[in-house]
Order: sequence, then C-alpha cells, then structure tokens
Amino acid sequence: MKILVVSILDIQRSAPNRVHHFIRHLSPRHPICTLCLSDKGRDLDRRSERYFRGFWRTSQGPEVHYFTSKEWSPFLQETLSPVLLRQRDLSDHDVLLNYNTLISGLAVAKRYSLPMVYDIADDLPAMISHSHLVPGLLRPAGQCIGSWLVKRNIRAADRVTATWTGFRDRFSIPEEQFISIPNGVDTTIFRKVPSDLRERLGLENRIVLAYVGVLREWVDLEPVFLALKRFPEGCLLIIGDEGRMKETRARVSAYGIESQVIFTGTVPYIDVPTYISCADACIIPFDHQAISQHAVPLKLFEYFACEKPVISARLQGVQQAAGNRIFYADTTDEYLTILKNISSADLTDLHRKNREFVTEQFDWEVISRELEHVLEGGS
Repeated sequence: MKILVVSILDIQRSAPNRVHHFIRHLSPRHPICTLCLSDKGRDLDRRSERYFRGFWRTSQGPEVHYFTSKEWSPFLQETLSPVLLRQRDLSDHDVLLNYNTLISGLAVAKRYSLPMVYDIADDLPAMISHSHLVPGLLRPAGQCIGSWLVKRNIRAADRVTATWTGFRDRFSIPEEQFISIPNGVDTTIFRKVPSDLRERLGLENRIVLAYVGVLREWVDLEPVFLALKRFPEGCLLIIGDEGRMKETRARVSAYGIESQVIFTGTVPYIDVPTYISCADACIIPFDHQAISQHAVPLKLFEYFACEKPVISARLQGVQQAAGNRIFYADTTDEYLTILKNISSADLTDLHRKNREFVTEQFDWEVISRELEHVLEGGS
C-alpha cells in the first residue's frame, strides 16, 4: 500500500506530532510520501535538527515534498494549494491520509481520485478564531469558513478519524464513517529515566513542575506563576521554545519569579524523558476555549509513560482519556494545594499503573496498526 500524506504541519520543521508518529511507525511496512505546507519562513531548520535527533528510524527521515519552495505563509499556501498542485503528479498512490488540512488534502484527493482518510487532530475553526495570523475583525468569518471546510472534507472522506469522540459530536460526523484513533506515546522512548539532571539544574531541594510543549495562545500559565509566587520552594521547567516565549519571559519577570522558572530551550525528542523524569509533577495548563476542550495532547501520555503525576486543567478530552488518574487544577489555589501536598503523597502504585495503562492502550505501534487497518479500507 503506497500512502500519500498531506499535512497541514511542516513535517521537517515542526516538533514531533501525531502525524510524525504515524509516518514513523507505518513507513517500515508501506512506502510513504508526504506533501505539506512549508514553514520555511520561520527559519526553524536548526531547531528542527535538534527536535528529530534520534526520532526517525532512518537517518534521512521520510520523503517530504512541499507545495511551493517560496517563502509564502502557510495560510497562503493552503489557500492556493489547488493551483500549486498543477505542478505535480502524485497519482501513483493507493490512499491519501489527509492530516488536519482544510483545503490542500481535499484538493489532492479530488485531483488524483484517491480514497481519503481525513484525520482530525485539532479544532481548526476554533484555532482560526484565536489565531494572531487572522485580523481580529475577520476571525468570526474565518471560523465559519473553517467549519464549512471541515464539513466539506468530512463529506468527501471515505473514513474520518480523530483523537477522541468529542470531534464526532463537534462536527456531526456520521457514526458509521467515524473511527476514534487516539493520540499516544512511544513507550520505548518515554519511560522513567535516572539521571543527575536535577542536580545539574540546582533543583535538589525544590518541588519541580514541568511543562513540555509549545507556548501557544491556549496555554495559560498565569495561575501556575501566581502559585509559585506564593510557594518559594516550587519551580517550573518549561521544556521547548516555540510560541509566545518573549511574552512568557516578560510575565515571569513581572512576577519576580525568575529564579523559579527555568527555560530549557529546544530539547531533542530523545532527551525529553530525562527532563520529565526529574520533575515531581507535570502540567497541562490550558485555557477553556474550544481549542483546549477538544484537545487530548500527546504530553498527557508521555507524562504517564514516565510515571509522573499529572496536573491538568479540566478539559473534556483529557477528562475522557484520563478520568481520575490525574489531578485537576484551574486556579492558583488549586495549584498551590497540589504543590504543597505532591511531595508527601505516595503515588508510586498509581504511577506504575498509569504506565501500564498507556503501554496497553496508547502505544504508537498499537495505534498505528489501527490506522493502518483503516487506510487499507477496514472499518
């Protein structure tokens, strides 16, 4: 089976995401070609080299093609993708995996008459309504157009997969067409790792929280910062450097907690478990917009695999996936209470069971086999 992946993410320049794991686990069994939007204008090449160190099974990684070599914005590339396709011949494939696109994936499917599996990983209309790339006055119209385009993709798809069942209700996807394919974790990489990192960072006598990921507009660290200001023994590791880094550093400085917040910068994917392992607890500090409510982030399963307590905002997707296996906090007082109690609680058995939980149900190898069955035409 020759698989064509059309991705809204730049496969070579974005941090390892859901689509990267699908490609990584399916490519040993199937030839895969990827066509994606280019994020070259953000100059992420050096950062991406660090991201993917040790990630791909081959040194070269997947075969990646772009809609254009020009440094156009991804928004413009997506809009013009039907025209840009005229320069390509991608007909020699058996099936199309349309990863989270609005226009480009559908354009490819129609041009080459390929059966299409539409994979929904994010609430794209909600993202449009909050995107800094869209002028404020145009966001309501953009959200409506985004919803129309998602539904258009759904109607054209042979199957629709998504990270959880909430998307089925969100976009009124027919039950017979919908298959839940959750996010997951590579449990061979993500595991509890002994190291001296805590000592090297000077955190021996601290209560350490860790956040892994981008600092996009849906990340709300305000209650965490306020809790740290009232709890000098606590500190926060922010692992990664994409998104609103400048604004986040400014907030840390404004609260006078510079000594309690450590920015690690970009960390190779293979080294992330070492950073998670040195924390006392890991956080998912999202706001309560629609983007967040429909998210089931990879970091949840990565934290579980490393046997760490998880503190998350009360998000529908996370609550469905994790239930009572984690702590929930939205306010400063809730974070403060957990910070004060986390080191004294004996949760070893729960953490071990959480790793068993993700190993059995959310390992990427298992999940990719499920997607493989769908791509082959199974239900």
